[in-house]
Amino acid sequence: MKKNSVNRPVIGIDQGDRFSHLCVLDARGDVVERIRIRTMPAAYRKRFGGRGGLADE
Repeated sequence: MKKNSVNRPVIGIDQGDRFSHLCVLDARGDVVERIRIRTMPAAYRKRFGGRGGLADE
């Protein structure tokens, strides 16, 4: 796997009908956090609001 050349987290998303599973990686590619949230825009805004414009989409 290519290492993250930008010094910010990378988020992988497995989006399901009801719930989504997210894996947050640091710049080295190490797992920082695993998250399970409802697959709804409000849940994404609540979790990621204020981080890199995710709340604006």
